[in-house]
Amino acid sequence: MTRHDFDDPHAYHRRWERLEPDAVGRAAGRDPLLFIADHVSTTDRRAGSVAVHVRTPGGAPMMILIADGPADPTDDDCVACLATVVERIGHEAVDELGVVYHRRGRTHLVDLDRRWQQALEDVCHYYDIEPVGVLARTESGAIVRPPQTEPR
Repeated sequence: MTRHDFDDPHAYHRRWERLEPDAVGRAAGRDPLLFIADHVSTTDRRAGSVAVHVRTPGGAPMMILIADGPADPTDDDCVACLATVVERIGHEAVDELGVVYHRRGRTHLVDLDRRWQQALEDVCHYYDIEPVGVLARTESGAIVRPPQTEPR
């Protein structure tokens, strides 16, 4: 298996390739952020790349990919990124919002994880949207999930 930065092909195989098509859909519904993280093209995985999970009322989930975001965004950059996605879709048409982003660094929580988590919570609170969560994929392919801090 070829290994790329921000990839773990063995985990992808374990999570998705061995499943029947119906089981893939159920697993994706249980963990949409992991599904998105594993299905962003390897050519679009680099530090700063962001994939936003959006679910609309009665609609299928969708992924909005921002392939060339800043590798070290500020708090305001994170909020602006998510708020722009919501505004472009129309805030009344968004039921759920989540974010997957790619970063360099270790597999423990870092300040950038906190920034994205706080941005998601702030945007979801402002627009009254259900937050799905935040998932970071590191350069080694590891998955890091910051804990949600604001109960809904």
